[in-house]
Amino acid sequence: MTSLSGRIERRVCMVRLRVGTPDGWARGLTDSSSRDGPQPRHVDLDAVIDTGAMVSAIPATVLEALGCPAFGAVSFQSVIGPHDTGSQVVGSYAARLTLPGLVDLKWVQVLGVQLDTALLGMDVLEHLVLELDGPGETFTLRRPAATEATP
Repeated sequence: MTSLSGRIERRVCMVRLRVGTPDGWARGLTDSSSRDGPQPRHVDLDAVIDTGAMVSAIPATVLEALGCPAFGAVSFQSVIGPHDTGSQVVGSYAARLTLPGLVDLKWVQVLGVQLDTALLGMDVLEHLVLELDGPGETFTLRRPAATEATP
């Protein structure tokens, strides 16, 4: 697949994003993970395409459940939803982000946020072409022509 199309609903473009632990990350089992069974290798979740976000944001609970490495805190300013309180401090994590058939970023810095939905930012979108049809209420994500032959 070299493209992904969807409907724009309530002025939002949403895709299914696969979030996993970054390539090369060797997780050690902790006491809690060994009691609860093995940690998942990846999770598929809904993500809003956010062209105003420089970095993708993933629910912190997902990143922690996957065992993604954390790298401290950063300031994050959101303009999404009624819970926007301006700048907040959130965790910085490494993760693997994949839109199957389109892009597979094996080690990317993401924000761990207290949202129910992920935000797909420019760190992923810079590898793709986004086409919007406002009147038709559709969107398409595709690989640039120069990379269409590469999986």
